[in-house]
Amino acid sequence: MIMKRINDKIELLMRCGITVIFGILVLYLFLLAGFSTSMLDLDEHSYLVDDSMIINFIYLVGFIFFLILISLIFSKRYHKIEGNIKSKPAIKKQIKLRKLSLIIIGVEALFFILLIDVTPRADQMHICEVASQIIDKNYIAFEPGGYIDKCTNQSGIVFFLYLLFLIFGGFSYSVIKLLNVISLVWLFNTLATIFDFETRSERVGDYIVFFGMFFSPLILYANFVYGTIIGFAFIVSAIKYSSYYCEDCKIKNLAMSSVCMFLSLMVKSNYLICLIGMLIYSFFMLVKTNRLRIVILSIAILVILCFGTKFTQKMLCVVTGQELKGGLSSLAYIAMGIQESDMFYDGWFNGYNYDTYIRNEYETEKQAVECKAYITDRIEEFKNHKRMAVRFFSGKNASQWNSPDFGAFWINQKAIDDNPINYSMLSYNMFSAKGAVKIINIFNRIQFCVLFGVFIFVFLCKNKSDIAILFEIIVFGGFLFHTFWEAKGQYILTYFVLLIPLAVMGYKEMVILINKMILSNKKPKHLLMSLYRSYRREWVIIIALLAVITIIGIRKIGVLNDIFIRCEDTQIFNEYLEKNNFVSLTDGEYYVSPHSNLSSYLTGYLGEDNSAGGELGLTNSCDNNCLVKIKSYDYECSTDMLFLSNDGYLDIPGRILGENIVAQTWKAEEANAMRWRLLKSDLENEYYIINKNYALTYDAENGQIVIRTYERSENQLWHIISNK
Repeated sequence: MIMKRINDKIELLMRCGITVIFGILVLYLFLLAGFSTSMLDLDEHSYLVDDSMIINFIYLVGFIFFLILISLIFSKRYHKIEGNIKSKPAIKKQIKLRKLSLIIIGVEALFFILLIDVTPRADQMHICEVASQIIDKNYIAFEPGGYIDKCTNQSGIVFFLYLLFLIFGGFSYSVIKLLNVISLVWLFNTLATIFDFETRSERVGDYIVFFGMFFSPLILYANFVYGTIIGFAFIVSAIKYSSYYCEDCKIKNLAMSSVCMFLSLMVKSNYLICLIGMLIYSFFMLVKTNRLRIVILSIAILVILCFGTKFTQKMLCVVTGQELKGGLSSLAYIAMGIQESDMFYDGWFNGYNYDTYIRNEYETEKQAVECKAYITDRIEEFKNHKRMAVRFFSGKNASQWNSPDFGAFWINQKAIDDNPINYSMLSYNMFSAKGAVKIINIFNRIQFCVLFGVFIFVFLCKNKSDIAILFEIIVFGGFLFHTFWEAKGQYILTYFVLLIPLAVMGYKEMVILINKMILSNKKPKHLLMSLYRSYRREWVIIIALLAVITIIGIRKIGVLNDIFIRCEDTQIFNEYLEKNNFVSLTDGEYYVSPHSNLSSYLTGYLGEDNSAGGELGLTNSCDNNCLVKIKSYDYECSTDMLFLSNDGYLDIPGRILGENIVAQTWKAEEANAMRWRLLKSDLENEYYIINKNYALTYDAENGQIVIRTYERSENQLWHIISNK
């Protein structure tokens, strides 16, 4: 009896401690999301921009009103189902609804990977190349300075891709993307199953899956060939089987959990944070249940934590016959994560980890010594300049945790720009600078609503499931880790997904409460008194929250601004949008001249067979032969340019973009190579003529009109003036 009392007190202490710490984090993220947001440009540079707490609350109230309305409309049907939850018709109906929601998630992701068929780039491309090289017995990546020699943490995903390429052939990107789609459906189904089991309510799981249909950032990552979604699906499955084991202590659940933990770690080493969270959770469940067999789960997690990554590296060594050294020191990522940088943003990648590795002759220990010295000096600097430290870390965290799409748009934007193929105008419009911002603003409202739902769950819900404790531990662990580690929006996505079930439970409790009040038929006066007496603590919390928001928003206290109102880049970001604002000219005939030679006019020459095909050139005669007929498509923000000299359209030879390709005219065809976009410059009547990330360029030295990478240079400016 005494032991049970001690265990109960330890459990209560742990539960309260975790809830308080997590609650502070949620409050911080909620206030941050209300007052500001984070955006990426096409070069992956982060901007901290202004947001409106009032507008966010207007959308939030509308969302809550929608939930209440839907709940009231279907309340009778819901009550009937809940009252007969074990009846076969009710169960079948729920199963059908969940399956339909999961199918929609899968179809959305499948549609997206077909719409944006991109090849991997950067690290995605590197791991695919290494896997393919291993099949060809080319081990250059293992040599000093090679990719695997540097990034030993990628050994697991490379081994996974190696096995995949053995079956489907090298560079089987489509197969990996299809696995992402399957994993996405599996992930949401698993999340729903976990909370069905933990809350003993099928409704929570249904709501989680339903929300998954609208959480587009994760769907946009279906194109990401990097193991993020696949590894996430494995770790969530490991959580599911761990919760089962804590309940029944069956060996099969322990075995399944261990396998899923290992596979998640193999595919993506970042999920070490989740494993550490699961280890803390297993101790919590041991204290709560007093079941000694849970110790076995703790041991399994410890073994995988200590040897899982090493085992995958060993498997790769056995396959290749090569040996792996230490690779980049983990201290290099921490040192880079606490550096100010203009490249992307403070704490983001800036090449420091690679530079120091090369400088120390590819010796891990030597690099670690240099990085440790830098970290020590930097900590001392933070101690001596506390205000600077607050601004640095709050800005860094805002750049990654307050990004509504978590880098999903930039990843696809960059992939589209780097691929030579032509995409649909729908794709270009979605992933243009302004098109992306419009959609990201929708995600911004969703992010705010999710965080408010989590706030309700933490501060207002009395009954919390045990698995919620694990999710809280993991999210807080991720926040702590990435405060010091290299920053990136994509690293935060998985942690935010773990907040969705908590938000669902928060809104569920709130809607049930409001429904009961509405259906109670009490007079407004009595209803308000009843609310005050029954929910005094909740009223205090809500009033305190509103007071905090008012103080931060009105008083403009310096330190609070440094933490919650990070919007110092608003003007710069707006200027960036204006510079990337494609415009449509009125349909008509125009003269087009190079910015550096206004006395010459762009014209199209006849081909050898007097056809519309021919190279572009310049003429000094101002007549009908140098007129260009422009037709704009506002819905696509694109332009056709027809040269009256030969009735040919501005075109790219072979329909393939590339550097220094001589531009041509060609007969009328429905081709993206003939669809251009006009980007207004700061000068009057001066425009850039763009196709993807290439621009029409005047090569004065060779007297040619060519296609070159868009870089806003003067020889890419064109003077376009109406013939009227």
